[in-house]
Amino acid sequence: MKNLERYLGSFAKKVVRGSKNIAKTKGYSDFDIKVSVIKKGKGYEVKFKAPFYINALDKGVSGKKKRRYYTDYKGKKRKSPFQYKDKAPPSEIFEKWIKKKGIQGRDKKTGRFIKRKSLAFVMAKSMQMKGRDGLGVFQKPLALEFKKLRKDIVKSLNEDIKNIIYNDKK
Repeated sequence: MKNLERYLGSFAKKVVRGSKNIAKTKGYSDFDIKVSVIKKGKGYEVKFKAPFYINALDKGVSGKKKRRYYTDYKGKKRKSPFQYKDKAPPSEIFEKWIKKKGIQGRDKKTGRFIKRKSLAFVMAKSMQMKGRDGLGVFQKPLALEFKKLRKDIVKSLNEDIKNIIYNDKK
């Protein structure tokens, strides 16, 4: 069953490659997913290991006032398991992002510039209330490769069976 195992490994690598491409286009370059194909009993198991935050990026985070949903690899709409409840995300992260992008906030009433810390705090509170949409960095490539999986597994199993029959004749 070497062909099947090899195919499952390439399937997993294609999913990871797709995930990294989506993450890169969304501005996340430090994206690390590890893959392993394990023989378990009579079958195989493909495991993806990633940092915790990748799940939140993939599925989104619900806010206090707005519920977020994501589409899984089978095409079903599901609720995000992550939610901002009592705590807002750290405003320091927004502060760094504001500085990097060169954004300068203004007060609506007076038109005066506001401090970076104040703008970061407002953004963090907004994120706590509204949440964040999922980017589908993992679900989209998994769904794409999952559609091809059935046909390609049959091909690799066919090759394995041919090898078994050929080796038995010798």
